[in-house]
Amino acid sequence: NRFAVLRIQYGVGALLSLAVTLVSGERIIRTVSLRGTILTFVFAAVLMIASNLLLYGYQHFDVNIATVILATELIFGALFGFILFHEVPQPHELVGGLLIFTGSVLAGLNLDAAPHRSKT
Repeated sequence: NRFAVLRIQYGVGALLSLAVTLVSGERIIRTVSLRGTILTFVFAAVLMIASNLLLYGYQHFDVNIATVILATELIFGALFGFILFHEVPQPHELVGGLLIFTGSVLAGLNLDAAPHRSKT
């Protein structure tokens, strides 16, 4: 069940975050505002919807291919950062993005359907 997986995932994440907060002794939340609280709940709702869609997508794709395609979010994140915030990627980030893109394209290719040359 997708919802059980999400509950476990977010429950473990919340417990680990609480443990780190309590162990560190740091006072993380300094001020509380209505706007910040509303944005936190909106962010949590969007994150839960996105995770649910991700789990739904894994049911309709091969997991091996889907995980490689999921890695392309790093490329789109860098692209949005460049467009929206004028962040210029470093050379090693460009090479990594190219490797991820190449891997996702190769994973999406159906190499078994390619015609094979017979040795005669």
